[in-house]
Amino acid sequence: MQQKGVTQADMARGMGIPAANVHRILQGNRITFLNNLEKLGNFFNVTLQELMQLCGKIPVVAEISEKDGFDYSRIESSTPLSWVPPLCGLKSRTIQRIYALRVVGNSLEPVYRDGVVIYVKRDSSEKIKDADSVIYVDDENRGYIKRVRFSNSFVILENLKSPPCQPMVKSQKSVKLLDLVVGSFSLEKFDD
Repeated sequence: MQQKGVTQADMARGMGIPAANVHRILQGNRITFLNNLEKLGNFFNVTLQELMQLCGKIPVVAEISEKDGFDYSRIESSTPLSWVPPLCGLKSRTIQRIYALRVVGNSLEPVYRDGVVIYVKRDSSEKIKDADSVIYVDDENRGYIKRVRFSNSFVILENLKSPPCQPMVKSQKSVKLLDLVVGSFSLEKFDD
């Protein structure tokens, strides 16, 4: 903003968003890259890659457990729980589609233990393969991590916990597999 000599009001007009949203973005209280990254890049005439390198953070949008899952609508929320660094090796054009979840409790063990941060790529249904971990969204808009298996016209959704319990079997046409788990790591704390 200083280099370009623009104000928050200039940004709001140029991006076509409310001034209050610009303020939240600048305060770090808005998930910029899920809704407004392209507008922000266009306004400042920078590529998405340059913008993500400047941002360098991924929002933790919810906590997750096997039983409760998480509120899937939370990924569009304006206030992340916290921020984490991006996973190494992710391409910058991929980073804009990543959100993170923090595991609470031991219900996802042995795959994910309490406190682990899980990175998830949005809208990856075309790239999901057999045995991938995915986000399954139920009719109440709750998201759950499941291991997916494909069998003819059915999708088998397995729980990650041990010992395994009865998997869900759904028609491929009726199941919502939206997002792909792309990685995880144990994180004590990440602050600016």
